[in-house]
Amino acid sequence: MINMPIPEIKIVKNAVSSVYLDTNILIEFSKYEKGCCKNEHIDNIGALYNTLQKLMREKRILCVLGNQLEEMGTPRAREDARNFLFRFTNAELKAPFQIKNMQFKAGYRAFVKNELTSIFYATEIVEKDMRISNSSIEVHVVPIYSVEQTGKFKRDKQILASKLNDAKNNKHVAKNYDDQLQLELRADFQVFLYHLEHCNDSSEYYKKMLDALGDVYRCVGLDLGNASHSDKVRAVDSHNHFLLSSYHHKLPYVWISSVLFAHIMQRQNKILHSDNLDITWASAYLPFIDYAVTDTAFCDLLNQSGLSTQYGVKVYCFKTLNRLLEEF
Repeated sequence: MINMPIPEIKIVKNAVSSVYLDTNILIEFSKYEKGCCKNEHIDNIGALYNTLQKLMREKRILCVLGNQLEEMGTPRAREDARNFLFRFTNAELKAPFQIKNMQFKAGYRAFVKNELTSIFYATEIVEKDMRISNSSIEVHVVPIYSVEQTGKFKRDKQILASKLNDAKNNKHVAKNYDDQLQLELRADFQVFLYHLEHCNDSSEYYKKMLDALGDVYRCVGLDLGNASHSDKVRAVDSHNHFLLSSYHHKLPYVWISSVLFAHIMQRQNKILHSDNLDITWASAYLPFIDYAVTDTAFCDLLNQSGLSTQYGVKVYCFKTLNRLLEEF
């Protein structure tokens, strides 16, 4: 890591409590509504369903929709759950990649200006089609992923899971968690270098580099049409230093993603493509919510990693729903 002052990251959450519902709980809610829920925790599922509906009507909480549309996919078997999600949720968050890009740009600007405090607001990650009431944010929910995009996301995540498992099987991992974390924190730097080196290999890499370099130049105020070659080189060099600095490593998206990937790379379990989906939603949304309901394994990981405590989020799963109900 570059030896620089460590910036402070401040998170400003919504005025009312936000509850993130993972896909599994939304599907069980849909089944409960139809009278066909067979989950062993049906009583608590039903109680939570009714409680959240009541609190949402009273504008006392904000239930948020993240990337579940991507996770649910398009099979007709999930269509009921998708429709239910639209009716149940009164907020839609920006897609994870949008939130990551927003934080990258803000972090780089802070790095260039040597600002020691960066503030991220929960209101900034909500889609613009909204209106602010006295106590909550109301949003018209609309689809954000096409069928083609959903299929590509799933294929990409399956490929990533396969590559990570191959790395683990071939012992291409760090000796311990701390070393693995440093590798994960440097991943964006390595990816940026790779794209620079391979930008002429294919039109895909060339386009990625044009997009990335455009953001780099704009963050330091370069005119893309008139900037000199030397100015562009200095901008890229500055960006590389940013990617190795605490300005980058402390960005919520980067830090959460790195911590969670470091944990799953060091454990013995096989990596599933759903692990990457879980890490994606946590990296994007965890800092800005107050409560989350997810599956048991990921609930345990968020709590054991210390991330839930760090960002002030209470995370629950089916078997601990009774504790969440006590919160309300």
